Amino acid sequence: MRRLADSPLIAEHRRVGPAVFAFTSRHGGISRPPYDSLNLGLHVGDAESAVLENRDRVTEVLRAQDRIWVQAQQVHGSGVACVLDEVIVLTCGGLGPSHDYLQYGKADALVTSLPSHLLALFFADCVPVFMVEPTAAVVGLAHAGWRGTARRIATEMLAYVGGEDAPAGRGPERTRVVIGPSVGMCCYEVGWLVMRSVLATIPKERRDERVVRRTAFGRWHLNLARINALQLIEAGVPEARIEIIDRCTCCEKGTFFSVRGEGKVTGRCGAFAWLE
Repeated sequence: MRRLADSPLIAEHRRVGPAVFAFTSRHGGISRPPYDSLNLGLHVGDAESAVLENRDRVTEVLRAQDRIWVQAQQVHGSGVACVLDEVIVLTCGGLGPSHDYLQYGKADALVTSLPSHLLALFFADCVPVFMVEPTAAVVGLAHAGWRGTARRIATEMLAYVGGEDAPAGRGPERTRVVIGPSVGMCCYEVGWLVMRSVLATIPKERRDERVVRRTAFGRWHLNLARINALQLIEAGVPEARIEIIDRCTCCEKGTFFSVRGEGKVTGRCGAFAWLE
C-alpha cells in the first residue's frame, strides 16, 4: 500500500496530533471530461458508477475501508453536523444511508470524536478548513465559500471542536487548524456586495493588502483562506497554530478542479479528516 505522500490521488495531507487531513488531486480516477479524472462529487452530472469507483480508489489510498464516510448536503451555509460519543447530534437536517456512507442534510461542517468515522466534503475552489483539538481528540472539517465565510462557518465549527459549546476541558487556544488548497487571492475577484459581506467578519485593522485589493475596474480581490484564519484568530485560536496551504486551485487547475478556472461543469476534489 502506498503512503499518502506517494499517491497521485492525494495532493496534500497533514498529520496533526491524533488526526489526519487529506485533500485529493484530480488525477487517478476514471471519470471522463469535463470531470476528468478523479471527480468525487455525485451532484455535478458525472456518471454515478465512475464517481463510486473514484471514491473506492480514494478509500483504498486512505486505508479507510472500515470507516464510515460522513458527508453532508453542502449549501454554503453555517450548519454543523456532529457525530460525538456514539450519539448522533443533529444541528441541521436529517441522516440517512446512501451507498456506503452516512449523508447529513443541509450542513457545511462536520465534527466527530469517533475513529470509526471519515469526514468527507467536496470542493472546486472553496476553502477547506480542518481543525483538531488534540487533547480531547475531536476533529472537524468545514466548507467555506464566500457565503460560508460571511456566515463564519469556521468559528461555528470551532464552537464544537474547542469552543464554548465543546465539553469542558477544551479550548480554542489548544485547537490546531489547517486550511487547504482553495482559490487564491490572485484569481478570486468579486463585486462590492461579496466584498462587504466577507470583510464585515473581521476587524477593520485586519483588512490590509494581504486580505483585500481593489482592481482597476471597481472590483476586489479577496483572500478567503486568510479571512477564515483571521476569524479563528479573533475567536481565540493562536496564529501559530494555524497553517494555510498556499496553493491556488484556479492557478493549478491541472491538479485541482476549479469552477473559476473551468466553469460550473467540472468535478470536485475531496477533503477528508479522521482520527487515528
